[in-house]
Amino acid sequence: TCIISQEIDSYDIQELNEKNFKRSLTDFLEYLKIPNQSNNDSGLISNNQFLDSIFKDLDFSSKSIYFQNTPYFYAETKTNHEYTILFYLQLDGQPTDISLWNQPDAYLPVIKKKKDSIFSISDIEKAVKNPKEHYVFARSSSDSKGPVFSLVSALKIIKENKIKIPYNIKVIGDFKEELENNKPTDNQAN
Repeated sequence: TCIISQEIDSYDIQELNEKNFKRSLTDFLEYLKIPNQSNNDSGLISNNQFLDSIFKDLDFSSKSIYFQNTPYFYAETKTNHEYTILFYLQLDGQPTDISLWNQPDAYLPVIKKKKDSIFSISDIEKAVKNPKEHYVFARSSSDSKGPVFSLVSALKIIKENKIKIPYNIKVIGDFKEELENNKPTDNQAN
C-alpha cells in the first residue's frame, strides 16, 4: 500500500543524483575497504562505527542491539510523524577466497571499464564521466554494501537539499545475515 508519494519529480531526482555522484562514489569506495565477513568481529565493529558516524551526521540516533549475542545496527530519525518506514540492511558478507579475485585484495575496491566484454582498470574521474561503462569490483559491493550506500547517499542528498520527509525512518542492520543459525525462530521473535 502506498501511503505517501514522492514530492519531487524524477528529473529532479536524476539531477541530484548526477550532481552528487562523484562524492557518493568516493564515499562508497571508502566504505568498501572495511571488511564485513560474518566471522570477522573487528571488521564488523569497524562497520558499525562507520555507520554510526554516518547516521549521526544525518541526524539519526543510533545504537547497537544484541539478540543472542548477535549484533544489530539500529538507527532512527528523531521525528514524531504518524507513519514509519523501516529499512532492513544486510551488513555482512560471506568469507571470500582471495585467490579467486583478479585484484590484490577483495576489500580494496577497483574501478574497471568494460569494453567488448573485457574489463580493464580505470579511475574515478572516468567513471564519473561515463558511469554506464564502469564497474566497481570489491567484496560485497553489490549484495550488501551497495544497497546500504544507496540508502545512505539518498539520505545525504535529502538532508543537504532540505527535502522534507513526512514520516519516521528506522533502519536495522544485520551483521550476521550470512550465518543462518543466528536467526530467531518465530517463537523466539514473539
